Amino acid sequence: MSFINALMEAVAALAETAKTEPADPEQEGLIRGADPEAESETESESASGSESETESESASGSESESESEAGLYASIVFGSDPPYNGICMIQGAGFPDEKHLDTGMLYRLPVLLNGKNESQELLLEDLTAIHAVLTKRNDFSELNTDEVQVVAIRTTSLPQIIGREQNNQWIAGSSLEISFYWR
Repeated sequence: MSFINALMEAVAALAETAKTEPADPEQEGLIRGADPEAESETESESASGSESETESESASGSESESESEAGLYASIVFGSDPPYNGICMIQGAGFPDEKHLDTGMLYRLPVLLNGKNESQELLLEDLTAIHAVLTKRNDFSELNTDEVQVVAIRTTSLPQIIGREQNNQWIAGSSLEISFYWR
């Protein structure tokens, strides 16, 4: 079942893109805090050749670089118990759901997504972002192989706080389901 491990790694890599790109490209300016009026002022200043233009460009350039690097608070690891301030993913026992003569068996693979963090808000925000990026996706071509064709990823349990450790780490749990054909 090495293809399951490869599938899980591909899903984790896809999940780590959460929060690095806006969900709706049309709202990119709203998400990143761009002000259309400020952009027009910068354009008029560039026409006059003021020195503040280079300062504002370097400041905005460093902001956008730091914002683009600001993804999830931790990389996803595999296992059932997330590390300190971490996120983990582990697959459950999948099961065949339907048999198709032309595409093989349709399987449903439960996936647990858990996290720990000192900030309850950040923890729930990042787990929810992972669910959003995975479940809103329609094209799974980068996950597909000759043997496996992913058809859907859906949320079966939204992220929720399930406890708090003695070291003030909040623990949240959630689950997803990956539906795929296996030939």
